[in-house]
Amino acid sequence: MEILFFWLLVCLANQNEANGAREETRVHSEITSVPGDLPSDIEKLNIYRNRIEVIRQMDFNDKFPKLWFLNLCSNLLVNVEKGCFKGTILNHIFLSNNQLTAIPDFREVSYSLEYIALISNNITKISTEEINYLPKLRTLYLNSNPIVSLLDAHFSPPPPFIILGLEGISIECHCGVAWLKRIPDLRIDTNPCKHPPEWNSTSLDEITEEMLLKQPITTGHLYMCVSFVLTQLAMQPGYLEFRLLGYK
Repeated sequence: MEILFFWLLVCLANQNEANGAREETRVHSEITSVPGDLPSDIEKLNIYRNRIEVIRQMDFNDKFPKLWFLNLCSNLLVNVEKGCFKGTILNHIFLSNNQLTAIPDFREVSYSLEYIALISNNITKISTEEINYLPKLRTLYLNSNPIVSLLDAHFSPPPPFIILGLEGISIECHCGVAWLKRIPDLRIDTNPCKHPPEWNSTSLDEITEEMLLKQPITTGHLYMCVSFVLTQLAMQPGYLEFRLLGYK
């Protein structure tokens, strides 16, 4: 119930953020696609709680040059086509409570997008490639997704966002997720570690970056920990000693 209330708040956030903005709302309309009769000068578009399954390039590309806010929460979205949102200035997008299995491609708005909400979808992993091309991204909510691996999100240096929401997600705590300790505002469960077992009841606040760096993943992914540590050393030339997976 708390999670449901939280994503509802996120979806409804900032609705009154820009007084006087040209805004269109189509809620509880049972529509199955983005309406084709929207005015071209809209700045904010709310089409949540409908039955839209796919966002196509033709829905937004080169149609809404002032569009910066888009709320598509609580639809039936399974896909956002690559190359969508061209010609907009999209800054905030809300896609919570849908059926997406991956972070959509936002390359057409990579230099304007700052806020992404993807709470309660079907996303199972995060990869560096899905995020690294978004230099202005400051807030990313992935709460309550069935994420089983953060292993492919090996950020060094840390990703650009300031707020990362991972509440409702259990993670494997090891050197491959040491970058989480560098997120300024990490919103995660108090005891998120499902592995190693000895950390099951340990708050992530009590687990230091150094402790994570010492915790191995598997032999097949050892290079990730080596790469991360060596990168940090290169960034700190005065640091003469380091430990790698418990060894000097």
